[in-house]
Amino acid sequence: MLNQPSGNDPSGNAPNGNDAVTPTSPQPDPKFPTSSSSLVDFVQTTERISTTIAAALERGEPLEPIIDRENDSIYLKSADQRLLCSNQVYRRIFTPDELPVGRFGSSFLHKTIIPISEISDKLILEGCMDAIFDHYGRDSEGQLSLFRTAKKSLIGVGQGSFAILGITRVEKTLVDANNEIAKGAFLAEQWRRFNELPELDRQIAISLARGMSAMEIAQEREVSKRTIENHRNSILSELDLGSPLEMIKLLVRLQEKGFGDFGV
Repeated sequence: MLNQPSGNDPSGNAPNGNDAVTPTSPQPDPKFPTSSSSLVDFVQTTERISTTIAAALERGEPLEPIIDRENDSIYLKSADQRLLCSNQVYRRIFTPDELPVGRFGSSFLHKTIIPISEISDKLILEGCMDAIFDHYGRDSEGQLSLFRTAKKSLIGVGQGSFAILGITRVEKTLVDANNEIAKGAFLAEQWRRFNELPELDRQIAISLARGMSAMEIAQEREVSKRTIENHRNSILSELDLGSPLEMIKLLVRLQEKGFGDFGV
């Protein structure tokens, strides 16, 4: 239980009005971004949109005229997580050169968005009625942003195959390369991509970061130098790095920030 102020000072005397301390509001931590819109406003907006969409589904009305007038990106999915409908804002942010209808998000969303999209969809499909969360990710052009997303269940609403309603708002665009949040998000993204590499590629990358040459690694693994170089080039491609030196620097930074211990 939290301790509540008693209204009296420790001596038992009533506090003098002149001695009253004016409460101060907590100051925002500059290390973390401040949302450009309030959570209350977002909740109210999502409730209004979801109510309107549900009513349209019950009446069998087309959804495009409804969702295209909204400023947030709106999208509806089936129970197998295929995109069935989206508005112009969604397509402009996530799929400017794609026609996403009927496709899985994993076929067109940026890699930073896919895991969050799939996990939140699964929550809704397994019984969660709604969820609101903030998350970092990149749009179709690779721009890093802070997003606020709401997912709501449409299971049983209307006669169609709609199961999930998604509403996403861009809260903050991180354009400063020196922004600490952007740096942290970039490292987290690289850590995820590194862990998605095959085990052998991860081991080769760590060996290179420890100072071993391609020839030394090849001799240790009893393969050709060319084989190790092919693995190295594949690693650089998967991590979007331009040289082995960049890869070594990346592993050093990941270790310094506590993502892993590579012995470098």
